[in-house]
Amino acid sequence: MQRSVIRSLERFLLRVIDSKSCSFAYINGEFTTAKPAPKAIDVILQTRRISGPEAFRAIEPFLRRGHDAIREKYSVCLYFWSEEILDFREFFQFVRPEEAMSLPFVAGPRKGIVRIRL
Repeated sequence: MQRSVIRSLERFLLRVIDSKSCSFAYINGEFTTAKPAPKAIDVILQTRRISGPEAFRAIEPFLRRGHDAIREKYSVCLYFWSEEILDFREFFQFVRPEEAMSLPFVAGPRKGIVRIRL
């Protein structure tokens, strides 16, 4: 794992914690694979309020900043979870065929993702 990617993730999560708008971060992507030099980390933020206008207000600052800007600055591919948004947590637990070739199990079963309380 490249230290710069980890440091970027730490800086990003500290910013999220300071916002007090999210309760959990789910970490996936190249970070949780056997890839020797990941360049980005998938992060799903779970808003404190899981529905309604409060959930959207929690997401809004990140949307204003933009996905590409967040990826460039923090090496984070950002997603969100609330009751009104597609649940990427299950998607990230799916083992793709190309991923299974480097792992000791077959494609299809679920794998774990890292959950961090913010």
